[in-house]
Amino acid sequence: MAALVRLACAGLLVWTGWIHLHLWLEGYRQLPTNGPLFLAAALGAFLLAAVLVVLPRPVIGLLGAGFLIATLGALIVSINFGLFGFTESAGASFVMLSLVIESIGTTPLPINTLQGGRRNRTTSNTFEIIWRRFAGTSSRRRPLCRPT
Repeated sequence: MAALVRLACAGLLVWTGWIHLHLWLEGYRQLPTNGPLFLAAALGAFLLAAVLVVLPRPVIGLLGAGFLIATLGALIVSINFGLFGFTESAGASFVMLSLVIESIGTTPLPINTLQGGRRNRTTSNTFEIIWRRFAGTSSRRRPLCRPT
C-alpha cells in the first residue's frame, strides 16, 4: 500500500512538473523572474518524483511535500497579491488544476513519509549491522563511560 501511495505522489509531482514546464514553454519564460522559477519548478518536480520512486526515504517524501506546499503557496500569493511583479488570474489556464493537484499531493506525502519512517527502523538497523560487519567494527555500541 505504501508503495502505491508513493507512486501516486510521484505521479502528482510529475503532473505538477509538466504543468510548470508547459506554462514555461507557452510563454511564462518571457517573465523576468517568474520564468526561470517556472523552469526550476518543473525540473525540481521531475527530479523529486524520480528520487521518490528510486530512493524511498522519509526525507525525500518531506521534500516532495514541501515542494508542493511551496508551489501551492506561490500560486495562491500570485493570485491574491502578485509575485515578483506578476499577478496570476484565477481563470488562467491550469490554475484550478494546479490548485487541486498540489492540494491533493500535500496530504499523502507527509503521512506516507511518517508511516514509512516508523516502518523502516528495523530495515535501517539491519543495514547498520551489515555495514558495521563489512567495515570491520562491532555491532555493539560501546558505553560512553566505564563503570569503576
